[in-house]
Amino acid sequence: MPLPDPAEICLGLAAFQAVAHLAAGITGQYRPDHAVMRRLSAGLALSGFGVATGAVIAAALGADVHALGFRLDGMGAALLALVMIVGGAVLRFSVNYLEGDPRHAAFLAGLHLTLVTVVAFVLSATLWTFALAWVAMSLALHRLLVFYPDRPGARLAAAKKFGLARLSDAALLSAFGLLYHATGTDDIAGIVARTHGAGADVSVAAAAVLLVVAALLKSAQFPAHGWLVEVMETPTPVSALLHAGVVNAGGVLLLRFAGVLTSNSAAPWLLAAVALVSVAVGSLAMMTQTSVKAALAWSTVAQMGFMLLQCALGAFGAALFHILAHAAYKANAFLSAGTVRDATGTGLGRAAPWRALAAAAVVALGLAGGGYLPAGGLVTFLAGMGVLVQLDLRRPATAIAALAIVGGLAFCGHFAAAGLLSEGAAAASPALAVLAIGSMTLLCGLQVLARAMPQSPPVAALQVHLRNGFYINTWLNRSARP
Repeated sequence: MPLPDPAEICLGLAAFQAVAHLAAGITGQYRPDHAVMRRLSAGLALSGFGVATGAVIAAALGADVHALGFRLDGMGAALLALVMIVGGAVLRFSVNYLEGDPRHAAFLAGLHLTLVTVVAFVLSATLWTFALAWVAMSLALHRLLVFYPDRPGARLAAAKKFGLARLSDAALLSAFGLLYHATGTDDIAGIVARTHGAGADVSVAAAAVLLVVAALLKSAQFPAHGWLVEVMETPTPVSALLHAGVVNAGGVLLLRFAGVLTSNSAAPWLLAAVALVSVAVGSLAMMTQTSVKAALAWSTVAQMGFMLLQCALGAFGAALFHILAHAAYKANAFLSAGTVRDATGTGLGRAAPWRALAAAAVVALGLAGGGYLPAGGLVTFLAGMGVLVQLDLRRPATAIAALAIVGGLAFCGHFAAAGLLSEGAAAASPALAVLAIGSMTLLCGLQVLARAMPQSPPVAALQVHLRNGFYINTWLNRSARP
């Protein structure tokens, strides 16, 4: 008797876990019992770690199984493991987070319902299951963003996010309609295979641009980033789930449709242009914030920009690794934000200039690798962390050693992630790679100048503008009505 396929077992466990989350969510909504919900949440958090272990094993064994519109392949298994780990950590944190609040059970129920949609999203194999999970994930998150409806700031941010999400939905559904018309199938893997090299097809080209628009809006890229840096009045577990999970949906979309993206020359340019602006604004604004959570939110804007830039350069393995690494880091950062004291201060002039110079060299190497090395240079992720996180190391020699160690680990992680993808790296346009390298070098140069002259009037004025995000939200706040 043949042994059961580990991938099939893992997919079955994931389905069971999703059904259990759905049942817990419905129970908490209609029969809210705090004690019962706490036990359910703690139990599902623990079992989620077991599913994550199974997903890692399935990914290592080259999983690829289909069932009822869902697919567990290497990428899906890696993302499933991420969702189970981050979701389990958020649930475990939330068991005691709002203890004593009369709506504690309803809050836990909202987390469970959101996790159901995220699991369905990362495992979707057809256009229709993908689109349904995409929309449902947004709506479930919206309920959590307005958990405290009496807070005007939360309502305003949620209203802006809701409107931008509907624009993203429209772009996604339009792209899916064009792809279905061009290929005659709703299977995502089949669509990617049939559109390979179909750059001359107008429908496929238009679909690629629409997919990019949907991804940019979903991942809160400039100038549609305002809601992400304003949802600070939601409970901390929601921020962790949002920044470590849901906001990555734009990157997951492009990874799933990598063949469509690379079949059109205009789409990567649009993606790279917006991502580069988001990296610049997000990374600089992050350093001027006086709030830990606000700095983390701006960091997410920039990190999503780096990840989407990797997709534009064809370094899809690097992008997947970036999603996994950033999600783990950001979930921990938000859940521990209440106990962290920022000892390094804020402002553009607080860190040493050599750190920005070191980051500039790594940025150039990473982006060059992303454009020209086989499978794309994962160092792009390291470059992003070097610029954004600004390692708190006092000695240049120690910093260089740390960059070298993290760079080696990043390369290993990149190649491991690339092995999980059915779509390999694509050759980036030399002009696009040069634009990326030049832009990042200019950004690092700006950081060096700002740190060298922190008290100069131009730098002081720049800090004010950056702290307010160049006032882009002013126009959106006037037009949004919660």
